[in-house]
Amino acid sequence: MKILNKFKMTKKRVIATVCSLLAVLIVGSRVIAANAAQPVQTSKVISGEMIKELEVSGKIRSNSKVTVYSDVECKVGKINVSNGEKAAKGTPVIEYDKTDMEYRLQKARLNQVSVEKGYDDKNASNSKIAGLYSQACSDLKTLDEQILLYQAAIAQLNYDIENKEAALASEGANLQISLIEWSDDPASEEYENLQKLVQRNSYEQGHNSELVQMKQTRACYQDNLAECKQKKAEMTSQKSSSYTNMMTASGKEKLEADKESDELDSALKVSNLESVGNGVAHDFDGIVTNVAVKEGSTVTVGQEMYTIESLDDMVVYARVNKYDIGELSVGQSARIKINNKEYTGKVSKIEQAVTEDAKGVPGVGVEITPDDPDEGFIIGLDAKAYVLTMSEENVLQIPSAAVCSDSEGEFVYVYKDGKAVRTNVVVGISNGTNIRILEGLTEGEEVIVNEDANIEITDGMEVKSAGNGETKEDK
Repeated sequence: MKILNKFKMTKKRVIATVCSLLAVLIVGSRVIAANAAQPVQTSKVISGEMIKELEVSGKIRSNSKVTVYSDVECKVGKINVSNGEKAAKGTPVIEYDKTDMEYRLQKARLNQVSVEKGYDDKNASNSKIAGLYSQACSDLKTLDEQILLYQAAIAQLNYDIENKEAALASEGANLQISLIEWSDDPASEEYENLQKLVQRNSYEQGHNSELVQMKQTRACYQDNLAECKQKKAEMTSQKSSSYTNMMTASGKEKLEADKESDELDSALKVSNLESVGNGVAHDFDGIVTNVAVKEGSTVTVGQEMYTIESLDDMVVYARVNKYDIGELSVGQSARIKINNKEYTGKVSKIEQAVTEDAKGVPGVGVEITPDDPDEGFIIGLDAKAYVLTMSEENVLQIPSAAVCSDSEGEFVYVYKDGKAVRTNVVVGISNGTNIRILEGLTEGEEVIVNEDANIEITDGMEVKSAGNGETKEDK
C-alpha cells in the first residue's frame, strides 16, 4: 500500500515536470517567434530607360483597296484570278468574250458614223425648212402687192363698167322718149331712124365691145385675185409650219452641243471597248478579295467586277477605346507581332470620330504601318501591336508594387539594417511594371516589394530579404 502511494506521487511529479518543460518550451518559442525577422522581397532603386507600350489588337488590311467597275457592256469570257489569289500589275483578272466584244465594237464604230450623218441630215433638213420659210415670206410680200393691184384694178373696172352701162342705159331711155314723141308720125324718116337707134342701143347694152372687154378683163383679174389669195393661204401655212419646225439660234446651239456630246459618248464607248480588248487589269500588285461576276454573264456599264487590295500598302487596323486613345499620336513607334514574328512600324493614322464595331462597341480606328512587311502580312489575319507611348532615359524607378499610399500620400518601405523604414516619396508616371521616383529615394537603395496581402509591414519592423530582386528596365 505504501509502495502504490509512492508510485502515485512519482507519477504526479513526472506530470508536473513535463508540464513545466512544456511551459518553458512554449514561452521560449514565443520569444523566438517574436524576435524572428519577417522574410520580404526587396528590389533596388535603379536609374535607366523607362518605356510604356499600349497593346492593341487588330487585323491586317490594305490601305489601297480598289473596286474595279466595268466600263463596257459585254459578256464575261474568262476569270483568271480567284478570291485570295495574287494578281500582278497589268495582268488581266477578267477577260471579255472575244466574239461579243468584236460585235459590240463594230456596232459602236457604226454608231459614230450614224451620229455624224444624223447631224448632217438635221442640218440639211433645217436648211430646207429655212429656205421654205424664206420663200414663203418673200412670196407673201409679192402676193400682198399683187392682191392690192388686182383689187384696185377690179374696183376701177367695176366703176368703168358701171358708168358705161349707165351711159348706154341713159342713151336708150332718151331714145325711147324721142321715139314716143315721134309716134304720131310713124311713117316719118325721123321715127324710122329713132327705131333703128333704139334697136342699136339695146344691142349695145348687151354687146358693147368696150363693155365686153372690160368685163372680160375684170373676170381675168378676179381669177388672178382668187389665185393669189389661194397662193397666199398656202404660203401663210408654209410660213407658219416652217417657222415652227425651223431651228432657232438656241436650237442650233443645242443641236451642235448634242452632236458634240453624242460624238464624245460614241468615241468613249469605242475607246473603252478597244482598251479592254485584252481584259480588265490594274496598275499595282495585289490580292483579289472579291470577284463579283461569273463567266458567261453579261455585265453593264458601271457594274462591279472585282476588288483588289495592294500588297505595297499594308497596315494593321485596330480599334482603341476612348480611355487609351489619348496616349496615341501619329508617328509613334510600334512593335507588330504576327504568328510569333515581330516587325517594326509606326502609327500612321488616327481616325477623328468614334464609331461602333459589329458588336456595338465604341472605339477609334488606328492604323499602324509596318516598316518592312513581308509575306507574313496576309490580308484579314489577326495581329497585335505594341505602341511605344513613352520613353525616357535616366529615370529613377522601382517596381510599382513597392509603392503604398495612405492619407499622407505615397510612401515605400526601405530595407535598411534589417528593418522596414517608411520613407515618403513623390512618384511620376508608371508603365504598369515600374514607377518613376521623383523625390525620396536614391539609386542603389533597396525597397520592400510586398505583393502578399497577408503580410503587414510596419515602420521599424524587423525584416529579412528573401530575395534581392533587380528592378527591370523595359526594353
